[in-house]
Amino acid sequence: MSAKDSPGGQESTGAMSADAAGGRLERQTTPSSRADIARRKAWARRMILAGEPPVKYGSRAWHALPETDRRRVAGVVLAAECWATDEDELSTRLHREIADGRAVTEQLEREDFAIMAAGVRRLALVPTYAELADRRGQHDRAARAREHSAAIRDGWDRSSGGDAA
Repeated sequence: MSAKDSPGGQESTGAMSADAAGGRLERQTTPSSRADIARRKAWARRMILAGEPPVKYGSRAWHALPETDRRRVAGVVLAAECWATDEDELSTRLHREIADGRAVTEQLEREDFAIMAAGVRRLALVPTYAELADRRGQHDRAARAREHSAAIRDGWDRSSGGDAA
């Protein structure tokens, strides 16, 4: 590839750099600026349009083309641009997914709370043991139940910092 074919008219080092010691490729993690992204997209567009119609990277048709065929190059550039675009939008997409997940969780919590609150309201309509004992004429049991409820309530008030008056 010549300098005029690379983004910005300079020889491109790409997204990978060679490790001087072992010749291994390492991924560069420097985020691209908007201007860098715009230059890359413009260059990719030119390369893809020069190889119209591009052949899908890795397909049998792509493998059958000579390595110098512009359609083969366009297929590679198109695949690379898909990967780069995904990385460009990753942060925004993840933030959106997290926010959407939180919104769903909050909605489910509201619905669960509404169901639980409705159950508590229904329980408020159920007579207490003391009330049932009074209805049956078991006033001694009703009195003990009231004493027991008062002791529980007084203990609750003391443990929660309320007044036990």
